[in-house]
Amino acid sequence: MKKGSFKKLIVVLVISVFLSLVVVNNFFFEVEVIGTYTPIDYENNFDTIQLLSDHTYQRRIYGKNNKLILKTKGRWRFRDFHMLDFDPFLVNFDQDYLKYPESLSDSLSGWYGDLSLKGSNIQFCTGNFEFQYCYRKIK
Repeated sequence: MKKGSFKKLIVVLVISVFLSLVVVNNFFFEVEVIGTYTPIDYENNFDTIQLLSDHTYQRRIYGKNNKLILKTKGRWRFRDFHMLDFDPFLVNFDQDYLKYPESLSDSLSGWYGDLSLKGSNIQFCTGNFEFQYCYRKIK
């Protein structure tokens, strides 16, 4: 094998390994994560989480009647090419906050978790079980 061919082979192998890691392990770049996320299949409320480029987020939760129930802001961090870290963060278990407003008082803690790719959509899930209480990036 010629010396130039060997270098090309090494370059192709390195690129192939890198791309397979990115595709298989759901690695993201921070710029891909910035945007607006909405819940998947929630029934009792509607939630929007907007991740801004200055590492702050804005969030709004609306009741079934489209009434604004919660408007909050906080900070987010992106770690290890696949994790989000929010502080503070209310884990929205799709509760009827109009009926049980006291559930909103648990918004002082933080949350962190993994990003994943489902089809072509970036998402994260906040539930205790896989694919429970998930949010999908819409823009």
